[in-house]
Amino acid sequence: MAKRFTETQKWDDPWFRALSPDAKLLWFWILDKCDSAGIIDPDFALCEFQTGIKRAFDKLTELESRIGTLENGKMIVGKFIEFQQGKLSRDCKAHNPIFQSLEKNGMLDESGEIKGYPKGIHTLSKGYPMGLSNSNSKSNGNSNISNKEKTEKPTIDDVRIFCKEVGMSESVGDFCFWKWEGNGWTNSGKPIKNWKATIRSWKAAGHLPPKQNGNAKQSTTYAERHTNDKEQYEIPDL
Repeated sequence: MAKRFTETQKWDDPWFRALSPDAKLLWFWILDKCDSAGIIDPDFALCEFQTGIKRAFDKLTELESRIGTLENGKMIVGKFIEFQQGKLSRDCKAHNPIFQSLEKNGMLDESGEIKGYPKGIHTLSKGYPMGLSNSNSKSNGNSNISNKEKTEKPTIDDVRIFCKEVGMSESVGDFCFWKWEGNGWTNSGKPIKNWKATIRSWKAAGHLPPKQNGNAKQSTTYAERHTNDKEQYEIPDL
């Protein structure tokens, strides 16, 4: 059974006090369920079953300053390693699972140091002892290129192919592409920084594939009906 440290003064922290009861519970659930590197691929259906939280995915907005999204769609608790382990060392066998998780999730550069976060949330850089947001490192230039490629607007074929890669149909890709095309590539009013991570998150939350109303009129292609998607599909902006 894994045991972890807990911050007993969190109850006096203004950030924690401002959270809703459901967000507090979700925070505890994430801290218990994440791996030794603070990385988690959350199963929100399981979370709701185990905690009783309704629409757990929606509570993530309250935690966004402490949780980032990796390029593979998984989430990471920014200061988890620093709090639980302090400075990491390759010589410490107990830290091996942490390095293995970081490598598996694309968080180590060619020299084995921890890279910056794909989403670039500066608050998450604090607490990692190696290689984060280091403007003098060679890996920083490569990270900028990766960020540029990742934020580039995809084609409809790009979205279709990715949806098939994560186990959904091309029509789901059509839905996502035209939904974003219609609202200026924003999500809840904010620019979409990582469209692949957004698709993974929507899928994990059960919003994809979208649900169709029984009385919705079918047409041959999604492109012919995307302008009326609010009437035909039940899916919220996240």
